[in-house]
Amino acid sequence: MSAPGVFLDESLVALAPWLAGPAALVGIIGIGVFALLPVLIGFSAVERFGGSPYLGGAMGAALVAAPFIVDSGAFPALQLQGGGSWTLAGIDVLGVDYRGTVVPVIVVSAVLAAIERGLRRSLRGAAAFLFVPMLTLLLTGVLAFLVIGPAARLLGDAFAGLVTTVYDATGVFGGALIGAIYPLLVVTGLHQSLVSLELGLIGGGGSFIFPVAGASNLAQAGACFAVALLARRRSRLRAVAAGAGVPASFGIAEPAIFGVNLRLQFPFVAAVVASAAAGALLSVWDVEAVTLGAAGVIGVASIAPGYGVRYLVCILSSGVLAFALTCVWAVMRRCGTLDDPVDPGVPPAAAGTLDG
Repeated sequence: MSAPGVFLDESLVALAPWLAGPAALVGIIGIGVFALLPVLIGFSAVERFGGSPYLGGAMGAALVAAPFIVDSGAFPALQLQGGGSWTLAGIDVLGVDYRGTVVPVIVVSAVLAAIERGLRRSLRGAAAFLFVPMLTLLLTGVLAFLVIGPAARLLGDAFAGLVTTVYDATGVFGGALIGAIYPLLVVTGLHQSLVSLELGLIGGGGSFIFPVAGASNLAQAGACFAVALLARRRSRLRAVAAGAGVPASFGIAEPAIFGVNLRLQFPFVAAVVASAAAGALLSVWDVEAVTLGAAGVIGVASIAPGYGVRYLVCILSSGVLAFALTCVWAVMRRCGTLDDPVDPGVPPAAAGTLDG
């Protein structure tokens, strides 16, 4: 609604100003979770590490809010100087923006959980009730703002810079390389470190990462649909594969990756190969995104005007290639059906094998 050149030369908001309000609402709903992602990750990660999830959420909120509290002067009683940095223990700490980050928050969550467990072993009764939460947040906060957060963010930014350099220097080979690497980044969650790079690229004219992400997601979908076709009728694997392939087509590939393709191994390899091929083609055609969105079929709305058809051709080709490679793999193994390697109905000796 707000991007020019998607439907007409001007944006829908420019043509119909009354759409500005609904467009802003959609944007806020869409970006709210992304902006506060460290809060959600802190909550869930600390719980997985054996700590209090509420302390994790509080630490994630502190990471997100710190730069803005410093700059805005929202709490004058804090007597912060602003200007994007503040002094902590005599050290000038950069006001790093942690919105949308994953790796720094996970590392901080692991440290927080370890500190909390150590304090609970040392303190008992009322002392634990009063001091464990406070000391946990204080100690973690010092480490997070002075060491862990900045270091992890700098490493993420350095990696993003390396990705840009490789892509610009190697052309079609760079596109293939980014296409092959992107699914691996999704597996580890490191693809979130590319968001800041994407925003910078979009500000400079366009991002090559978003189209590659779309091709990667469609490749996972194609492999998933092939598994659904090859799986036994009325089997759990067929139901899971068919259900996971649909959201992957629209930009959410994690269910397809972790629920199906990685477990069967070769479908994931097929998706990586297809993503690399599509990445090379996207590079040849100079397909770029001018805004963020859902990296899938509907992601065509985020592509630069005039390149939407090329984007759709690339990502659909990626899905078809992954589908075909997975089917060829099954034929070469002389099988007609696939079994779920963790299906309790499959004998251990046959788990992960193909029947035919």
